[in-house]
Amino acid sequence: MSRSLLLSALATLAVACVTSQSPNPVDAGASDVPSAHDVPAASDVPVASDVPVASDVPVASDVPDASDRPVVRDAAAPVDASSPVPGSTCRGDGDCGPGGECLMANRGWSGGYCTSPCPSAESTVCGEGAVCNPRGTAFSCLRGCTNHGDCRDGYMCVVSGGRPGVCFPRCDALPEAFCGAAACDEAVFLCFARCTSNEQCSAGSSCDTNTSRCTCGPTTRCGEGRSCITATGQCGCTRDEGCAAERRCDTATGACVPR
Repeated sequence: MSRSLLLSALATLAVACVTSQSPNPVDAGASDVPSAHDVPAASDVPVASDVPVASDVPVASDVPDASDRPVVRDAAAPVDASSPVPGSTCRGDGDCGPGGECLMANRGWSGGYCTSPCPSAESTVCGEGAVCNPRGTAFSCLRGCTNHGDCRDGYMCVVSGGRPGVCFPRCDALPEAFCGAAACDEAVFLCFARCTSNEQCSAGSSCDTNTSRCTCGPTTRCGEGRSCITATGQCGCTRDEGCAAERRCDTATGACVPR
């Protein structure tokens, strides 16, 4: 082999070695770029099945409805459909149909309020849209409701003791006539049903801690045609003018009774 051919072969070999050791510009830094296996797979991401669905939230069917409450069928006939429904405006009993009573505006029932007696809270005699509700020591048919918008101006929807809502007067309109010996709780616009101090009673009245009820006194202001009845310790009528036209005042009890 000639000297020139040997030198040429050595040069070719050197170039090949250098080329094999040089970094590829495309591969430089490739290890710094996240590859597909570095990115969380779909199985690592919360999916819809991990979020509570509607079936986990209580629905209306989980709440007892009216059909779950015991119903007592009364021997008395339901209110005549032609009669004014409970809660209608009135000026006297005659506006409220047979057996009806007008709760007078001067006693805090704005515009008058038709009602009628019923035997028990489970009674159905009041008719559609009305509720047999405790009132004092008896029961009366009152306008039923689910919100304040179901009631007339001056009234609000009151729910008490788990019973259906009824339209009831706001006590701030005529607090003396409506609440009597009790004060009007203007936080909820209802009379204090029970008392623990005289502050929950009207001016001139006091809290009887034995009964937790407010009792009136000689200076209690009971409203037009009414005053404190000593025998009961509550406000009541003192003359017939404080009652509906078809009723008279029983001054012994302070109650308006049929003539």
